[in-house]
Amino acid sequence: MKRGGLRNVTGVNFTDSSKEALATCLKEQMRSAVCPMCGWKGYVDALSGEWRTSCPEGCVNEEGSKASLRPLLHIPFDPDLFYELNVERYELSKSGKLLYNHPQGTHDDRFWALALAAYAAVQPTASKPEAKTTSF
Repeated sequence: MKRGGLRNVTGVNFTDSSKEALATCLKEQMRSAVCPMCGWKGYVDALSGEWRTSCPEGCVNEEGSKASLRPLLHIPFDPDLFYELNVERYELSKSGKLLYNHPQGTHDDRFWALALAAYAAVQPTASKPEAKTTSF
């Protein structure tokens, strides 16, 4: 990619540890939401096992109904992606690491592509070099 002229490219080696970090980040982004009214940030799944769809602070929108939470990760409707998200498996190895795999005859390319995108979205951006200015 760098040879092709793209800038700010960072490679990711897929190891057991990096896959765990990527999958964990994806899970957290799928669970996280924000209230557009008050800025509350939290998870859509409550500790009691219930799913939150409206702001727990009781915010109301312009129409007077409860303000809906906005998920941090918006996933487009893609049946193949949804399938891959649901069939990815993990197991705890003897060394204590999570190992990820998918059933034989299925793919997980979309799963890992989404995980990479979610991970890249939360990483701090590299500082951009200041533009040179010329005084006349």
